[in-house]
Amino acid sequence: MKYFYKIIALSLALSALTATQSVMAAEGDPHWYVGVNYATFNATNVANSRVDLETSGAQIRLGYDFNNWFGLESSIARSQTSNTKNNLTYKVGYLGYFGPRVTLRLENFVLYGTAGSIISSDKACDDSTGSSVCTTKEGVNGAAGFGIDMFGSDNTALNLSVMYYGAEQADNNYSLSLGITWYFDSPKYAPRY
Repeated sequence: MKYFYKIIALSLALSALTATQSVMAAEGDPHWYVGVNYATFNATNVANSRVDLETSGAQIRLGYDFNNWFGLESSIARSQTSNTKNNLTYKVGYLGYFGPRVTLRLENFVLYGTAGSIISSDKACDDSTGSSVCTTKEGVNGAAGFGIDMFGSDNTALNLSVMYYGAEQADNNYSLSLGITWYFDSPKYAPRY
């Protein structure tokens, strides 16, 4: 969990630095992007049981880059599968994320970091008593992550990303996702010099 807080602090510091640079030298045309990803959701200590579980599902991302360095990103994700281990079943109902995005835009890559808030719903069912006892909890927590877009054409990129987030019924949650990002309104790279 200590790494989670370090990532958030670093991302917020980079956001402040980038926002200052953006005002001083805003190069690059603003543009929208949308992404569709396959994601795996990993949770440890589900429902205080010391059980680690993994589920998978879909993620849709929508963002706006103001320039080469700074943007905003939102996403919604949901697991399509549940996982059972030691009579405990876990499923991510939904994850809704919103926060700033700090980017380093290169000719064929976009490296980025993000930190913000996540609204989550997760469900845990305990089958150890013979009858299934399920609890669904919702909450607002912090989230931070990083990723890379690798361009195959001017406006289409392969996306690989990691997001660390808080959830109500598990500790040390993270998601790994792989998908495609489409950029609109401008080329993939705007020269900075």
